[in-house]
Amino acid sequence: VNEMTPQMISDAAADLCAHGIKNGAIGNEPWLKDRYKRIRYQDMVDKPYEKVEELYKFVNKPVTEAVTNFVDTSMNGKKSSSNYNVIKDSKAVSEKWRTMEIDKIQIIEKACSEFLKTYGYELFDAHS
Repeated sequence: VNEMTPQMISDAAADLCAHGIKNGAIGNEPWLKDRYKRIRYQDMVDKPYEKVEELYKFVNKPVTEAVTNFVDTSMNGKKSSSNYNVIKDSKAVSEKWRTMEIDKIQIIEKACSEFLKTYGYELFDAHS
């Protein structure tokens, strides 16, 4: 396995975060006012039932038992070997980055500072 250099990490993170900023800006288009709802993955992981309720209310639909069951299964499932599997322990997946080396986290945070600030993400605290 080839290890990514700090520059490769920075470039990849900057590219991904630039796409996130560009995609997110679409939600600010005037024609989407009251027709667009942004929900961060982290918020879905931290408060899945609250965010599903919020999303369904936004589209004026009731949250059914089938939806609640899907949230139960997909957010709290057994650990999966695939990052693309719908059923996984979402909290563990969302926190996995915290096991990276601090220097790599700092490179990513520097490359993605605008994205992190725009979407309200807190920077990593090595002391917590």
